Amino acid sequence: MAYHCECCNYSTIYKTHYEKHEKTKKHEKNKNLFVIPKFICKYCAQEYKHKQSLSKHIKYSCTKNKDEDEDSFQTESEEELKDEPKDKSEKKD
Repeated sequence: MAYHCECCNYSTIYKTHYEKHEKTKKHEKNKNLFVIPKFICKYCAQEYKHKQSLSKHIKYSCTKNKDEDEDSFQTESEEELKDEPKDKSEKKD
């Protein structure tokens, strides 16, 4: 089993070396600077590292978003097209 420190980019196969690394000044300094981006579900507060994972969660497995359907994911341009008349004859003077 390999041990890997993401914030320092340090890897070892020995647990004791990894534990020793965690006590170093370099690790202490880097762990305060290292921020993993988080994407949070607005319905259930579940956290994800990747935006794609959050999107899949909302679409397929989030049980608290039953009230939202795919129509709410429309872009602004699609909504604007709905509001505009289809024929020029429908325009009001």
